[in-house]
Amino acid sequence: MEKDDIIEKGGLLIRVIIEIAGAPKEHIEKTINMMVDMLKKKHKVLKNEIAPVEKHEQYFSAFTESEILISKVDDLTEFVYEFMPSSIEIIEPESKTLTNNDISNLYNDLIGRLHKTDMTLKNSNGEKQLLLKANAGMLRSLFNLALKDGEKTQNEIAEIISIEPEHITKALQYYVEQKVLVEKKGKYNLKNA
Repeated sequence: MEKDDIIEKGGLLIRVIIEIAGAPKEHIEKTINMMVDMLKKKHKVLKNEIAPVEKHEQYFSAFTESEILISKVDDLTEFVYEFMPSSIEIIEPESKTLTNNDISNLYNDLIGRLHKTDMTLKNSNGEKQLLLKANAGMLRSLFNLALKDGEKTQNEIAEIISIEPEHITKALQYYVEQKVLVEKKGKYNLKNA
């Protein structure tokens, strides 16, 4: 089907920019090319340009600019959620009339995806809280073991429990604030020792 036929039957010609960032450089190059391949498999891509990977202080980034034919307005929402473009421009048609059904479908799809995202975030947050609680209990047990023979410095505790000293700073401060540990002159001990 030709571009004009698709647009006449309710389709859209859109221009999108899709960006990715991360490291290493080879991963970004591979991923942006995979993204373009996926775009071409799922949609009619009329034009595509991939910009060279750019180096930033701690990561690399790349983007692709594409012109794509979308069959109908409902498919645009799906496209946006799937590819998460950083920019989208509707090139054709210049204007479009949406029916009540079009608008209802658009917002119902949006609502459904927002609910799914909300549920995913809540589940992730719940899992994170469980992991944090388990981690806190484990650290407390490790501190108890490390301090069973008396007071020690942060470095001595870290060596006993095989964790880098800078990774236990906040935990030690927390347990001092919670009155589980006491700290005097850079040495820690159990509260009841």
